[in-house]
Amino acid sequence: MVLPNFIIAGVAKAGTSTVYDMLSQHPEVGMSVMKEPNFFSDYWPNWASSIEEYKHLFSHCVDKKAIGEASPFYFSDIKSPGKIKSYLGDQVKIIIILR
Repeated sequence: MVLPNFIIAGVAKAGTSTVYDMLSQHPEVGMSVMKEPNFFSDYWPNWASSIEEYKHLFSHCVDKKAIGEASPFYFSDIKSPGKIKSYLGDQVKIIIILR
């Protein structure tokens, strides 16, 4: 199973859904099967309760060069960066969208 190598975070109503939709259309990019899984956030309900469930959101991305997800609330959750680093390491890219 694969995990994301980039994450989109930001503020509400800044365009994260548009970026998610546009990237989902690219043949070399795999996005999570749902937007805003919030796995690394304490603010909203997580759609995955374990790392194995989270990995399942990317099971269709095995042959993709870039794999990502978009959860805007990672930007405002002070614990999210540490959680992201602990599960995804130092190489994950974080794209912040502001308005």
